[in-house]
Amino acid sequence: MVKELSDQERAIVQMAILDRWNARRLTKKISDHFGLSVNKVRHLLSTQRFKDEYRKQLAIYQQEFGDICLGDRKERVKAMDDLYHLIPDYRVALKLKVLAQIRVEVGQDQPMEHPPEPIGINPSPRAESYEEWIKQNRQAEKASQEG
Repeated sequence: MVKELSDQERAIVQMAILDRWNARRLTKKISDHFGLSVNKVRHLLSTQRFKDEYRKQLAIYQQEFGDICLGDRKERVKAMDDLYHLIPDYRVALKLKVLAQIRVEVGQDQPMEHPPEPIGINPSPRAESYEEWIKQNRQAEKASQEG
């Protein structure tokens, strides 16, 4: 029977995917972030179950959803959330990568269009004639007396 990965190991998979541009320093970064020894990280990275999970999560990251079930994607979001909270504040780029991937997985990767709101007061339309101007002034005066 194959042992499942722990939450920490899933977070390590996500970090390995998102920070894979510099694989040479990856073991040291993982050991620093998760408080593990470098040898333990090397051993974890070499296990077959870790490699299988890495391939599966990399396929999700690259938007290849052929045989990926929804449960795997939910686990990925949970692992990325755990990873986000472990990343130190000075690693801003990695934090932004994690947040971007969470947003893509949750389906909120399209910017929302907000209608512009008027700033300041809402003036009445400009009067075309003197009579209309007098009428607007009386309406404004009446409204100010009522309120």
